[in-house]
Amino acid sequence: MFEIIFRIFNITYHEETVLSVNWRESLLVTTHPFYADYPSDKKRPKLFRYAPNSFWYTQYPDNENGYFDENFQIHYQMNSSGYRDSEFGPKSETTARIISIGDSFTFGEGVKSEHVFPGVLESKLFKSGCKSEVYNLGINGHDLKDEYALLPLHLNIYQPDLVIWQFLFNDISNYYLYHEWQEMMAEKKVDFMISVPSFFLYYIQERIWKIIKSKAYYQSLLDVYNDPEYWMDLENNLHKVHELVKQSGAEMFIVLFPTLDMIDENTNRIELIHKKLGDLFTREDIPFLDITSSFQENNPESLWVHRIDGHPNETAHSIAAEEIFKYLEANSDKFSIMKNCE
Repeated sequence: MFEIIFRIFNITYHEETVLSVNWRESLLVTTHPFYADYPSDKKRPKLFRYAPNSFWYTQYPDNENGYFDENFQIHYQMNSSGYRDSEFGPKSETTARIISIGDSFTFGEGVKSEHVFPGVLESKLFKSGCKSEVYNLGINGHDLKDEYALLPLHLNIYQPDLVIWQFLFNDISNYYLYHEWQEMMAEKKVDFMISVPSFFLYYIQERIWKIIKSKAYYQSLLDVYNDPEYWMDLENNLHKVHELVKQSGAEMFIVLFPTLDMIDENTNRIELIHKKLGDLFTREDIPFLDITSSFQENNPESLWVHRIDGHPNETAHSIAAEEIFKYLEANSDKFSIMKNCE
């Protein structure tokens, strides 16, 4: 009966995708300094940045929320320093400088430039009488090792007073962990799927597989966090990051983001990982802000860029900026940039 209904109404499962155009052409790719000793049978990971004044865009299958342009696109224009921001100027003695480091959440994938949280935070600080500029140094796909590799350059060139480090729990995983997990899941899917010409069964199988894959991903991350080798690597790199920032004379704090596309069904897993990370940040004496609860007050899907893209949308970025601003205000005694606010 279900098969007849599915065929009459042509109900099939389609895996919609986000199209990235000119992305690879916009990259500056170099050998990664922290993976030079990885086994030779593996392809060595690369460290990538965006080329100065480069341009790329993402295109979605539709414009369900009316946020994208008429072609269902979001455009990304890099400045002459290779970042998605306005031009960076010389440092002023009367204006505090903040750099925001992170991955696609900081970069603002799927969101217009003016709605990304570093820029929104800058506006909030200005309106409150705090003379501050916030530089968006986010790069899609970067994890802690990538960000650490570029940190000396950032500290030397931009000479920040404060570093906001956006952290997503998969930042512990390196290039190989992600790609090896993808290969493993692709092999498991072949074993899971029943090869029959049925609209109904195919639809059900894909839906179930999506749930299995989500839970398997979070379980693999939990396994990594419980792996002494990976955990020690994270501790060491975080300590080195903190030391570099302190030596530069800047302050820093970490903002913990959740993944919005899996926040409901994996809340317990997120809490376990965030608790372990929070304990680490406390031991390292790095202030941190976990904004997960602020997002849980909303329907997670209402904070997605698109139904097939769980990146934070403009509302989520606004929430993040507000939480960061309130955190800075509440801890003004810890951050020197807040002492100059009118």
